[in-house]
Amino acid sequence: MFAALLGAVRADIDRQIGWAKHEVKRQTRYTALIGILAGVAALATLGAIVVGLIALHSWLAMQIGPFVAHGDRRWLAAAGASSVRAGLHPASPPARCTAPAASRAACGFPWEAATRELRQSL
Repeated sequence: MFAALLGAVRADIDRQIGWAKHEVKRQTRYTALIGILAGVAALATLGAIVVGLIALHSWLAMQIGPFVAHGDRRWLAAAGASSVRAGLHPASPPARCTAPAASRAACGFPWEAATRELRQSL
């Protein structure tokens, strides 16, 4: 009687060990899949940051000049540090200027001459 009971217990233990091994393999595969997806997400995030930096560089180059995006700050002196600190865009006309776009030089844009000189010196 004890031999049959002992055989049943051993069979049950073997079944549970087999189930535990299978469960460990399944969880390992799941963890590996999650790790791979996290790596792909990190690479996608890095790619988005790089594209954003390239877009920022291109935008700065179009708005102010190609060398400002590389750290050339000579335009600050020409534009006036106060207008830059106030958040005014260097290419926009002053608030008091009512002249049409063709004659904006009449309103006094001190940075236009400096920008022209900077571009000619290169």
